[in-house]
Amino acid sequence: MTKAITPYIASLWKQEEPSTAFTKLSMQYSSAFPLRAAIQGIPVLGGSLDTILAGLGSKWQTERLESYVKMLEERLKKLEAIRGEIKIEPSEELYDFIMQTIDFAIRTRSKEKRRLFANIVTNQVINNGNWDEAEAASRLLNDLSELHIQVLATALGPNMKAQKAEGARLITFTNHYKDEEALDIRELFSDVSVMALRMTCSELLSKGLLHDQGVGRGGIGSMEYFEPTDLTEWFVNWIREP
Repeated sequence: MTKAITPYIASLWKQEEPSTAFTKLSMQYSSAFPLRAAIQGIPVLGGSLDTILAGLGSKWQTERLESYVKMLEERLKKLEAIRGEIKIEPSEELYDFIMQTIDFAIRTRSKEKRRLFANIVTNQVINNGNWDEAEAASRLLNDLSELHIQVLATALGPNMKAQKAEGARLITFTNHYKDEEALDIRELFSDVSVMALRMTCSELLSKGLLHDQGVGRGGIGSMEYFEPTDLTEWFVNWIREP
């Protein structure tokens, strides 16, 4: 038996509230006087940690959950307004996927990342794709920062294609070559330190989202030129707004 997508997903929130566990932990912490005394005794950080553990953390998670649910509701309502009522089959895969994105959404301070998690759910509903693939996309997003994603979007270019002939661009840390296809990432992200940008590209390289093009270029060496991979294009297709 199928159900309309928005009411069914809404029912999952009622079945399991992700912030409940943190709320219970806060209550247990509040009543654990020896532990609270030990936390409060930590120099510099003790008072702030006590405040967070005694309740603020639960409040923040609840606010993040409400923000994420609102984003998801807006997207699915817009989708149903365009396509009519959408039916979805209740399944273990759907439950696990939704609860995974909730868990990720309430653990991030970034409103933008919560928006992208909502995009992944909406794209999965639209395409009715493989659940493992949708979960993989949400896990990857969870591992990345906003800066990671901004660098990927810059490298993919306006056409969002991994093939250079179709719009992707090289990003570089050097002006050794006056390459019209290459963008100097230091100029594009002038408010971010070069070391932070190098770390970002290194992490994207380790995840297969960037390819090191510096090797083989005369006088350049590794970690100076990067280009996006097919995996980058796959990932961006998941997080872009439908």
